[in-house]
Amino acid sequence: MMKLGGGNVSSKLWPKSSKDRLARMGGRYAVGYNDLWNFGAPKYAGDPSGYVSWLPKDECDNKRKPIRGPFSAFVKRTVKGSTLGWEYCGEYELTDDLPGVIAAHCVTHASKTAILNDILKSLSKPNGEWNESIRWWKTELKNLCTSDKRPAGPTRLKRLAVALGFKEWSNVDPDPMDTGKERQDREEKEIREKASSAAKARALGLDDEELSNICIAKRLVYFDDFY
Repeated sequence: MMKLGGGNVSSKLWPKSSKDRLARMGGRYAVGYNDLWNFGAPKYAGDPSGYVSWLPKDECDNKRKPIRGPFSAFVKRTVKGSTLGWEYCGEYELTDDLPGVIAAHCVTHASKTAILNDILKSLSKPNGEWNESIRWWKTELKNLCTSDKRPAGPTRLKRLAVALGFKEWSNVDPDPMDTGKERQDREEKEIREKASSAAKARALGLDDEELSNICIAKRLVYFDDFY
């Protein structure tokens, strides 16, 4: 019922100690999801389905796979940046483990902004968790672009990279002057344009090994594999 989409973590596990978690209700977990990070989390109490970026792991499994048993889900509810509280949505369990169920262009600007701000805040601290995460992404991106030499794409990502100042693409207009149906047809065609993960990384300039951690973070929120 709950689909796992990506590896981004902005959730709270309770109780904090593994021993206490396993002792609670026969080893059941309670997870609180930030609604801006986990934009596919249940929309209301009793919502029959959803997808989240993190699930409780099996403490007894060396590979720490997501547990298959039920867990309690709470979702943070916000309005215009103000927290209303944490809503108990029910007992959920994993039925599908699907990496990358969300494309970056489907993630709202508010969610991208919140995610990036959290990452930058973490990067500003010497022991912030995202310092290690960005190091992992650097290695992952290097391996990805080394093994796949396909050219940068799709066009919509190259336009975005130019518009945001990530990378210059001489053959791409960041904002074509077409209007009406012509513009709509072009945008629909570009959304359907296929490209490999390495090609998308190149389009955003993520193949540049000299990028700072902050520059990588700013690009990652537009990278499909990030989700």
